[in-house]
Formats: sequence, C-alpha cells, structure tokens
Amino acid sequence: MTTIWKLTPVGSLVASRSDVEAAGGWRRAPLPNSTLRVGDVNWAVTEDSAGHLVCWRRTVAGIPLVILNNSPQEEEMTKTTQDAAPQVPAKEPKTPKPIAYEPSGEIKAAKLGSKLAALIDALAAGATMDELVNVLSQTGSAVDASGVRSWISYDLKRTGLGVRQDGDRLHLVGTPLPHREATPKKAPEAKAAEPEAAPPALQIVPKKKAAGSAKPKSKKAKAAK
Repeated sequence: MTTIWKLTPVGSLVASRSDVEAAGGWRRAPLPNSTLRVGDVNWAVTEDSAGHLVCWRRTVAGIPLVILNNSPQEEEMTKTTQDAAPQVPAKEPKTPKPIAYEPSGEIKAAKLGSKLAALIDALAAGATMDELVNVLSQTGSAVDASGVRSWISYDLKRTGLGVRQDGDRLHLVGTPLPHREATPKKAPEAKAAEPEAAPPALQIVPKKKAAGSAKPKSKKAKAAK
C-alpha cells in the first residue's frame, strides 16, 4: 500500500493536504504505521506572521508528523480538522457517595464535651456537611469535609450508632446514651513522712587497765607495813 508520508532528513514524516485528500480525506487517510486515521487525533495549527495557516503538527509514537497546507482553502481544512477530531467529554466532578449504615453492636456513650459528643448531638438534630464541619471545628483542631466523613465512618460507628442521609442532610440512626462525664485524673498519693530515727544513746564504757600497768608502791608505804 502506498503511503502518503515521506521521511525527512531530520526524522519527521511529512504529507501535504492534497495527499490527505487523495487518500480519502481527513477521515480516511491513515497515520503512518497505524490503524488510526488522520482525523482520529487532534492537530496543532501553525501559522506564519501574516496569520496564514502553514501546516498541522502532531507527534505520534514519538515521531513528529507534519501536514503541509498546499491549498488556499485553509479555513475549510481547519474546520474539517476540528469536526473530524474526536471530542473528549469533559470529566464531571466526582460526587461523594452518600453516607449510610445501620447501628450495630453495643451502644456506647461519648465523653461529654468531646468532638464525638458534638457530632452525635448535631446528627440527632439533622445537619448538613457544612454544619458538621463548623461543629467539629469548634473544639480542638479544625476539620474539613473529609475529616467529618472520617469521624462518621470510624468514630461514630465505634459507638454502635448508625447514620442515614436524606438529600444534603445527615441524620443519626439509633438511640444514643447520655454523654458520660470525663473521669478526673487521680492525684498521686502523698507518701507519709517516715519518723526520724532517734540518735543512738551515748554509752560510756569504763576504760580497763591493762595487766601489769599498776604503779609500784612507794618506799614509805612499804615501811609502814
């Protein structure tokens, strides 16, 4: 099969607009070494300084492709290019999945004044996601929508309660227990002071005379005898 593409010294492949038309037009002319057609991909338009269309450029599989415009009907070619190129639908923003699960297990009380207690109270009255963000951000660190979802999906579920969503409002499922008071921390017990030991009594030990240490009697004492 004869190809419309010609290899250039710089490694790019070039075809002319007339070549594309002769091969069946934009919708039927094939890309080089591919089952795709020229109209299956988008092309960048190159113009000269006067605003005239010079060529269309595209890189396919790492090879630069160029279609030279050798026809005065450049506007029609450009329109054909835009019409033939497949339109990629714009991605719609992902909508968060509704939050809903039934109560399960033993119902547990939340600590009074905690984020969990505030969440349970807000859900019991029914609240939107924005309202829950505001409620949980009033104590401790700020919380965003993803943080609220984490509190509902994990912390609330641990209490045994459930949640359902009606439109944009979330509601508590189950009957919560009264919030429990925070358990005060026990102060460390003071150790009783140990009585000071009395100093040892001073004992006087009489000094013993060493044997043979007696003084010799005087001569007068001997004479008196």
